[in-house]
Amino acid sequence: MKVLYFAPVKKKYFEKWEYYRVDLEVLRTIADTVVVCHSLIEVLRFIRSVDVIYCWWWHRSVHVITLGKILRRPVLTTGAIHMFDSSGANDFY
Repeated sequence: MKVLYFAPVKKKYFEKWEYYRVDLEVLRTIADTVVVCHSLIEVLRFIRSVDVIYCWWWHRSVHVITLGKILRRPVLTTGAIHMFDSSGANDFY
């Protein structure tokens, strides 16, 4: 299985922030190949050759999610609800 991992952040943050690395480690244990993409241009290069798409931050991945649905690729999405939203909650999922 080949997975496209879309993380819409600069590579320096992707390599620095733990939650991206943990997801990458998990994907590498369950997939034969993981292609990491940080931009739409990278996604367009690889999207036709993958079996599954994994996205971080659904609201910043809507264009990739839409492409995945058009191309009939399963799409998994993760991320957090903004912790300072208008509800006043001081936590996030």
